[in-house]
This record gives sequence, structure tokens and C-alpha cells, in this order.
Amino acid sequence: MKHIPSLQLSLRAATAALLAVAAAQFLHLQHPLYALISAVIVTDLEVAQTRKLALPRFTGTVVGSAIGATIHTVLLPSLWTIGSGIFLAMFASHVISLPAAAKVAGYVSGIILLDHGDSFHHATAHDGVQIIYCHAKNKGMWFVPGIGMGPMQPKGLGILKQIVEGR
Repeated sequence: MKHIPSLQLSLRAATAALLAVAAAQFLHLQHPLYALISAVIVTDLEVAQTRKLALPRFTGTVVGSAIGATIHTVLLPSLWTIGSGIFLAMFASHVISLPAAAKVAGYVSGIILLDHGDSFHHATAHDGVQIIYCHAKNKGMWFVPGIGMGPMQPKGLGILKQIVEGR
């Protein structure tokens, strides 16, 4: 009986990782490894704890992605940019009063700033819609605060591709 909590956590983390990798493969993401790592890291023994921290962790992902993608579009990858991105993402999480999001924000920003050979573009529309776009893979995600997120559709990807290529 003493191993039941360990069994529960292991099963939940493995299931979350498999679902995250399946989603990353469905979206044709180049690095599904990061979805796997994130799923395992955010899984807690108590389901209530995972649910309680879901929003701060999601917010941390958005903050880290936005900061990492922004820095990545203007600076070349280096130890300095990676460290700066992690610092800015974590500090921003504290400034917006979400300290529980800080570690995830720093982690995500750091991953984006590692040199993968791809560049990411981030945009915020006047109505609050957030978009992250990878030109090399012609893939993108949208996020609307309070509503949800999802993959960019072909028409939107075509428009973003034209914008990035300056057409």
C-alpha cells in the first residue's frame, strides 16, 4: 500500500506525457520532447494541486513563449540571450503577481532561446489575441485570454507567411 501514491503519480505523468507528445505530433511540432518534459514536470501527486496550478502554469507558458519568441526575433542565440530571457520571463511573472508561473515561464523562454535553427514570431492583436508563428515549419498557435488556444488554420498561416516574407 505504501507504493500506491508513487504508482498514481507515475501513471498520471506517463499518461500526460503520451497525450502531450501525441498533440505535438498532431501539430507537427519539430521538438515534441519539450511537450513531454513539460507534461511530466507539471504533473503533481494530487489532482487538485495539478488543477490549482494549471492556470499559473499555462500563464507561465504564455509569458515565457512571448518573451522568448520576442527576444529570439531580435537577438542571436547566446548564453547572454538565454539568461536574459529566463530572467525577464521569471521577473515578469512576479510583476504580474503570478509567482507560481515564474519557473515555467523561465523554462519555456530558455527553451525557445536555444538555437534550434527556427525563428518564432509573436504578435498581439488589438483585441488581445496572441499568435506565435514558426516560419520554418509554417506552423502557428493562437491564444485568446479567457477563451482558449489552438493551431492556426491554413488561411491564417498563409497570411502570416506573407507578412514574415515581406510580401
